[in-house]
Amino acid sequence: MSKGLMGLEAPSDGYQGVIQVGPMQVHVKDGEFQLQGKQFSVSRDGQVKLGDRQVGQVRNGQLVPAGGA
Repeated sequence: MSKGLMGLEAPSDGYQGVIQVGPMQVHVKDGEFQLQGKQFSVSRDGQVKLGDRQVGQVRNGQLVPAGGA
């Protein structure tokens, strides 16, 4: 987290935590993670994007690909 006014911690701009991507666990920090050499972003509400294209959603700690159930 970045420092805000008066040294207080500013809220992060994205998802924080670990998500399951297939058989792997991926650590997401400040709304970003890398997988297979590609940089993904994850919004606070769990939308996963590659560049400006939405590729999935985090549900119950797992990445559900766009169009998935």
